[in-house]
Amino acid sequence: HRFGGGGNYQVSGSVSGSLVRGSEEAIAATQRSSLRYYQRPGDDLVYDPTRTELAGHALTLSFNKLGGGITRFAMNGSYRSAGLEMNDAGFMTNVNSMQWNNWFALVFQQPKWFYRRLQLNVNQWSAFFTDGTNTGVGGNFNVNADFKNMWFAFFGIGGERPSFCGTCLRGGPLPRGEASLDIMGG
Repeated sequence: HRFGGGGNYQVSGSVSGSLVRGSEEAIAATQRSSLRYYQRPGDDLVYDPTRTELAGHALTLSFNKLGGGITRFAMNGSYRSAGLEMNDAGFMTNVNSMQWNNWFALVFQQPKWFYRRLQLNVNQWSAFFTDGTNTGVGGNFNVNADFKNMWFAFFGIGGERPSFCGTCLRGGPLPRGEASLDIMGG
């Protein structure tokens, strides 16, 4: 839903669910798939090879400022339970996840001293399995500019806290990754 002067603000969300039924073999394979890893040790998911159905749900919520003035922002959250199975409706890259991310920008669109357009961004993200295991918490600051001579440049610095990688060992124990510091530019 867009609102505010000029429709510059937007709130959106969704709720969805799924229920798949099949043979014990088919539902066991779905539980062990690379989206779910019900068999992974050390989490709260219970692998049951005798199941004949699997249910799941997803929620998303977003609040954004898309225009007006020099500020822009986005706040987005999502939750996907481990049993969610929406691949028949489209491509799904992950389940068993909770995510929250924030973005704030100052956008200067009136040409000034050396630029035609200048943007300063701050990003923050948090990602977890539904049991609360940290799979990525970090942020960055970056700047990009379109210059008067039609060239473009960007620079940024950011990083992440140490986190666990849920897909690295294909269903085995979770390896813990190191913290990172990233510098980008071009």
